[in-house]
Amino acid sequence: MPDMLVKLYALPDASALYKSLEEKGIRIIRPMTPNKHKVHEFIVKHFGDGWASEIDTAFTRFPISCFIAYDTNSKEILGFAGYDCTCKAFFGPTGVDETKRGLGIGKALLLRCMEAMRDESYAYAIIGSAGPTTSYRMDAYAPTLIALGLRGMIGKGRRNAAVIASMKQHGAVYFGAIGGCGALLSKCIKKAEVIAYEDLGAEALRRLEVEDFPVTVIIDALGNDLYETGRRAYLEQCNGKQPH
Repeated sequence: MPDMLVKLYALPDASALYKSLEEKGIRIIRPMTPNKHKVHEFIVKHFGDGWASEIDTAFTRFPISCFIAYDTNSKEILGFAGYDCTCKAFFGPTGVDETKRGLGIGKALLLRCMEAMRDESYAYAIIGSAGPTTSYRMDAYAPTLIALGLRGMIGKGRRNAAVIASMKQHGAVYFGAIGGCGALLSKCIKKAEVIAYEDLGAEALRRLEVEDFPVTVIIDALGNDLYETGRRAYLEQCNGKQPH
């Protein structure tokens, strides 16, 4: 599944969606420079430092290359989306407060970014390929998902003790994929189907069919953690000891 090229000259009319959100007290706007710290704080709180750093880049552009959704009553930020952050003509990152998902906010943010790119004379936008996300973002939910039947996870980075304990209890496995190789990984994806949260756009839940997908078992069903055992073996080798 290569990067998705979006024809900006053939975007759907989103006026009804924007109106529906306005009636719910939700507005999509391009933030101003004085809003930067609030946008940054929202993203760090809900999605982590990585995406916050990418959106910081949006505030160096003119016009600012991101949009936010906010509650017109409470003035709270509900979601965000950027473009030209990762590189030129790329959409993302984007995210919506988990308590506000299912309202069409993600879809509206996606379309508003696409419209802005069209108005800036882009003919196409690129929605990037399938790289792994930092797994700790899901640590709060993983034990529940594992208890409900999840038996395999793919991501990057460490998992916390609660996740590992749940994996051992239920026989789940954590696979690691190499970060920064999204374009390569995408070539192994033969089919993608949206099955939930379509309104989140690039963050929608998809069922993927893959072939020869390059991942490594990082934590097995017994709780053996390659981040620990691999590091220990390397250090022992460097110190002239026999790995065990």
